[in-house]
Amino acid sequence: MKNKEIKYLLILTVATLIILGCYFLPYVMNNIPLTYGTDLKPQWFEFYTEFERLIKEFFQTGTLPFYSWTLFLGNNFFASKSYYLMGDLFSYIGLLFNTEFFKTAMYLEVIKLFVAAYSMYFFLKKVNIKPYTRIIGSLCYAFSAWAIFFSGQLSFLSFYCLMPLYFLGIELFFKDRKFVLFILMTMILVLTNFYFFYTVSIFTVLYFSYRYYIIHHNFKYFWKNAFILIGYYLIGILCSAVLTIPTLFYILGNDRIGDIKYFFAFDQLRIYLHNLVAAFVPNYLYIYQNNIFETGWHVTRELCMWSGTLIAVISLQIIGYKEKIFKKATILVYSILFVILIVPIFNSVVHGFGDPSLRWTLFFIFFNIFIACNLFDNRELWDKKYLTYSTIIMFVLVLCIIPIIGLTDKLSLLDVFQNYSHQLILFGSFALLIIIYGVILKIKPKYLESILIALIMVEMIVSGSMLYNKKIGENSSDTYEFINNVTHVLQSTNNELNNFLNSIEPINTSQYFRVYVPHQEIYWDYSHNMSLIYNLNGLMTYDSTYAPSFNKMKMLVPQVKDFESEWIFNIKDAELLKFLNTKYALVLKEDELPKGLNWRLITPDYRGFIQVYRNDDYRELGTSYSYHMSFEDFEKLKNPTQLFNTTVISDNQELSNMVGNDSAVLENIQYGKNQLTAYSFSEDDTFMVLTIPYDKGWKVLNNGIQIKTYDVNGGFIGIQLTEGDNNIEMYFIPSGFKLGVILSGLGFLLFIILIVMHKRKVNVKEFLN
Repeated sequence: MKNKEIKYLLILTVATLIILGCYFLPYVMNNIPLTYGTDLKPQWFEFYTEFERLIKEFFQTGTLPFYSWTLFLGNNFFASKSYYLMGDLFSYIGLLFNTEFFKTAMYLEVIKLFVAAYSMYFFLKKVNIKPYTRIIGSLCYAFSAWAIFFSGQLSFLSFYCLMPLYFLGIELFFKDRKFVLFILMTMILVLTNFYFFYTVSIFTVLYFSYRYYIIHHNFKYFWKNAFILIGYYLIGILCSAVLTIPTLFYILGNDRIGDIKYFFAFDQLRIYLHNLVAAFVPNYLYIYQNNIFETGWHVTRELCMWSGTLIAVISLQIIGYKEKIFKKATILVYSILFVILIVPIFNSVVHGFGDPSLRWTLFFIFFNIFIACNLFDNRELWDKKYLTYSTIIMFVLVLCIIPIIGLTDKLSLLDVFQNYSHQLILFGSFALLIIIYGVILKIKPKYLESILIALIMVEMIVSGSMLYNKKIGENSSDTYEFINNVTHVLQSTNNELNNFLNSIEPINTSQYFRVYVPHQEIYWDYSHNMSLIYNLNGLMTYDSTYAPSFNKMKMLVPQVKDFESEWIFNIKDAELLKFLNTKYALVLKEDELPKGLNWRLITPDYRGFIQVYRNDDYRELGTSYSYHMSFEDFEKLKNPTQLFNTTVISDNQELSNMVGNDSAVLENIQYGKNQLTAYSFSEDDTFMVLTIPYDKGWKVLNNGIQIKTYDVNGGFIGIQLTEGDNNIEMYFIPSGFKLGVILSGLGFLLFIILIVMHKRKVNVKEFLN
């Protein structure tokens, strides 16, 4: 690497380090956990804890991290948490820190923001952007509104920071016919977060077409090159199949997939008005505060398009740009992005046919910075008059947008100022910053690039610090002391609670049972996933990738949902608690116990203040049934939950002939490490329901012979028992895993063959020359 290149990278490193220091040093100096992010505390903390446990178990015993028994009734962790953790390289890097989760999350965030800056720098270098402009673009990318707002979503930021390397791979293909980086980044990105990879795959078509035209000025041989790149893309996908195939089999059952919104316009004008100014102001500073742009719908609230005010000012100069080919092609791409932005059904399509989320704007930020850097390096082709006019228009728009929305809401200017003063000040400040950037670009002072880098640093430091540091010391729940208390309220050491429960009755060690814990009183509303912290078989979760089979339970018994959310569950119904093998409850007061069960006090002072009750109506994990009912008949009943404990509920009519009169139960249960073994004696052939969520990954054997499993009673496993002894063995391998291993092997084989062929081709050319 040349000395000059080292110099520019050093400048970028120092600038990035200064900004990050302003963000995170207050946390380090005050020993306060970084808890920013709506889901960091209720989801990522708990999921990462289980991930860490399963990975450690893998290294200790060789057991692959397939199944979690403690994740809401039991769950295919391998496939469900590919969205969060399993394929994210940074998740494994985090294990090396061997420290408290929130410190690990902060260290990883620092690393990712550095990676974002460097990856954008090398992309911009490949597209011939000048060194100081690269630094400007890299800082704007690393500290954009998208990066900062979604930094609390660990795999989101992982994907974002690596994405420029994917497009760098495309540029290497265009200019050098190289393919290794593109294939590797395709594999890495799809493993990191399939959700965003789907989105970026759509925009790859747009980017490839745009760059091909810009480079060649025509579309000759376009399809030939496109098909070659598609081939490399598919090889990258194949290499990732060991995780993506099981994930695909699993996630297609999620009710968020296919929930496309068939409407072409938003019903609130403020959404469109917000679109006009979102690229000029870091809206993460007000998204979840008193916000005049509030829509009541989070998917339209999270409009993160800002990547520094300078980028917004420069990118608008494309309209007055004098080079026609670049101008026309770029305006066409912006037009397509703008249509997607304002039309809900298009948002829905790029969001995986789900809610019309605006999270896809990570590509807008990337493209906007790319274009702004090109424009900045070719300032001689600007229309100087347009720079003046556009700066004034931007200034007026940003300054007046809040009063305009106030008028549409029939608010007086005094009401607007009183209710939204913080936004008025913010928008006024950035309107002034627009003028400052416009003047600087107009007069082009000496050391222009250095002045702009300094201004960007100040802008990023102030904006980001206002978000990260504003809550330090304000909320008692955002302290290590609080986190330690909530994670140790039920035990001081690992498995202390489970050991205590097992000691109550000797039979507990050969049973599977769940434990009721009130969310608010014991867990202090911290998270619905606290059972993962205690390695406890719990009855609630906040998880958008919950077992798809549970959709049937959600449909049959809507009261399992908490906070009216489609993926927050808290089971309190007495009959369901009985059905789900609830044996104990831990409460502070007797009136916190779910009503309708036969509770018996075991101890009034576990850990000095917790009352432990036994449910004398406890039902074994597996119980035989005597009746059968269709879903249609079940839905006609007014209070049907008691039938879960007496009746097989399924539309499969062959089950009517399988139920019997014998009361068989599952005994001598041993479970863990992706498997369960048990025994049951039956005096006759009968049908048993096991309250383990139905998943095709389960292989069930009875007396050594594999038997069929049935999806019954709202998404649980049903099996047929035969007369006499039934030695049950259950083994879990995610559905599609074996196929994924084969396809990944094929993908890597093709990858190696390509490398060898390319190397030989290069050697032949060198020989001939």
